[in-house]
Amino acid sequence: MGRTGRSRLAGIAVHLAAVLLLIATACGGDSPAISELLLAPDDFPGRLVTRTGVQTGQTSEGQPTAITEFVDSGFIVQHSLVIFDTPGTARAALAGVSRQWEQLAADNDGTTLFRDGLAPLAITNPELVAGVLEEVRSGNQTSSMIFIQGSVLVRLTVSGAPGKEQLLAYAEQARVKAERR
Repeated sequence: MGRTGRSRLAGIAVHLAAVLLLIATACGGDSPAISELLLAPDDFPGRLVTRTGVQTGQTSEGQPTAITEFVDSGFIVQHSLVIFDTPGTARAALAGVSRQWEQLAADNDGTTLFRDGLAPLAITNPELVAGVLEEVRSGNQTSSMIFIQGSVLVRLTVSGAPGKEQLLAYAEQARVKAERR
């Protein structure tokens, strides 16, 4: 093989090594898939919950989304999330939700918005939590919470008996999962 052939092979080898290094770096540092950030049946110890499915997609702006629902005798939990490009865009989305929830609570006698007493949720910055919205939908008590963990906007809704206390316990589990992102 002549000098030109060896140079070409050496160049190809360098490019191949660079591509393999990029692939290894990209694969090794990946964050979990969006569906792995959702609650799972084992996040409900002592309960026989049934997951009714997981749906993933994108918002109209292209942000990844996921939603799942769990059913147990006496309650339903819906867990959804949106992954934003930056924590700032997630905060802007949360600010919009907060304004909507404030208006909803002001306009409806059966709707209450709580912003205090959110333990065990381990978020100390009140700007990262829209609060807990309690309302009656179709005769069922419903408690919802939306918060930010990094660039992930998380929404949990519990319908049925457990209410706000159960919602807060599941919210902390959801926060810990979103923190992995």
